Amino acid sequence: MSRKRFGGAKGGGSREELAVGEAVDLVVVLAGGVDASGRPHETVLRRLRAAARLNQAAAAIGRALPILCNGGGTTHKPKWVDEQGYSVPEAALMARHLAQLGVPYDHIYLEGYSDDTLGNAFQARTLTKTVSHTKPALHQAAIADTAVEAHTCAARLRRALCTRTLALTGAE
Repeated sequence: MSRKRFGGAKGGGSREELAVGEAVDLVVVLAGGVDASGRPHETVLRRLRAAARLNQAAAAIGRALPILCNGGGTTHKPKWVDEQGYSVPEAALMARHLAQLGVPYDHIYLEGYSDDTLGNAFQARTLTKTVSHTKPALHQAAIADTAVEAHTCAARLRRALCTRTLALTGAE
């Protein structure tokens, strides 16, 4: 099984390594704000790039790796509103960016109801049967985020999803 390094902490901190063939069933990308044009903030863009790299590495060995864009918005920031005046979940804006990075639409799942990390975990749990429909159960998920946040989010999602959760820290 070949190994690819997907990131690590700034300043020489620990690094997570995921084997390309490792049984990660899902990558979860958490929302974190968008600018006035609806473009995700740079922190979120780094998360999306890390998830896209992992998806493409899995595709190179013949695996479809779903990505769950997780989040409707952020509680302390106003929702993004389109030209017609409709609120658009951040997950939809994130999915648009993933598609621009070459991730196939049928690998992208949206959860646009949650507004915080605990809500992300709850809503992700409700979607796991849909996302892992080709497998009997979700066994392992990767969380794309910065090193410290990924470990915090992984712990919360581990409890909610009742599964092994890795912190994919390639979002630096």
